[in-house]
Amino acid sequence: YLEFCKRDSNKGHGVKKLAEYLQVDVKNVVTIGDERNDISMLTYAGVGVAMNNAHHSVKKYADYITANDNRLIAFVKNRELYLYDYQHVQMYEIFSFMQGEYSNIYSNYNQHDIQLISLDDKGNLSFAVHGYMNRGQHEGQNGVLFYRYDMDDKQIIEEAFIPTREPFSTLKEDVKDVCYMNDNQDVYLVLSGVLYVVHMNERRFEVLMEKVTSDRVVSSADHHLLGVINEDNKSITVMNLSDDEFMTVSADAGDSLKVVGFVSDDLVLGRIHDEDIVTENEREIAPVYEVDIVDWEGKVIKSYEPSSSNKFIMD
Repeated sequence: YLEFCKRDSNKGHGVKKLAEYLQVDVKNVVTIGDERNDISMLTYAGVGVAMNNAHHSVKKYADYITANDNRLIAFVKNRELYLYDYQHVQMYEIFSFMQGEYSNIYSNYNQHDIQLISLDDKGNLSFAVHGYMNRGQHEGQNGVLFYRYDMDDKQIIEEAFIPTREPFSTLKEDVKDVCYMNDNQDVYLVLSGVLYVVHMNERRFEVLMEKVTSDRVVSSADHHLLGVINEDNKSITVMNLSDDEFMTVSADAGDSLKVVGFVSDDLVLGRIHDEDIVTENEREIAPVYEVDIVDWEGKVIKSYEPSSSNKFIMD
């Protein structure tokens, strides 16, 4: 199905207008959603709640995530992870570096955060702690630490730790931009230009690709598709992270490629004649002569090009 709305309108804008009309402070607004068109209102509201069966891209913008039967809800508050059981009226503190020592400056060091990944109906949680590690085996290191909480045993289990030299300010944006878990419990993320996959069930991680810088990678709205331009700019690798499938789009002879983005699940790319690439003031200029939309089979389903041969498409 298709959804249509005005260019400058979204659910967040609607909630904002309603709150202003009712004179309700934004911190007292609660929004609940499960699809990508709900993201704007989840980020606007003082409290945003996502269903556990929500789109992968929606959960990272929510303050709370519910279980499928709505009996359980997980949330992060002040860098502490909690689980609340409505049926038994019980709150569980799942993770905190502070461990009750709120006056201890070292324990309360705030250069880390927690990213909820999944919650099942039994209360089992998957989550990632990213930033500076205040305590534990990795104390004093920066990185992303993946945990699983076992509700039956009431304990957290470390699945994998990926160290990085990135500062917390950069790291938290990386985790928000690309942190995707598929049905096989494999988590994908990009850190410091490296694409990792963390196999949660096997408690290990591996490097899939290096030199994945922001100007060389694009992702679909929910991050289940990634398009990465290879080093020679002659081909683009498209990865479907939901089922671990890959496909490659190659340039014609004498051409290079540029990744532009995705329209739904279709890759948008630019084609460049190598002879048109010039360098000015140590900056490479690569004019695009054609923009194509390519489906998963590598078939061009739509092309756009300037009306004149001496015109090009620039950023």
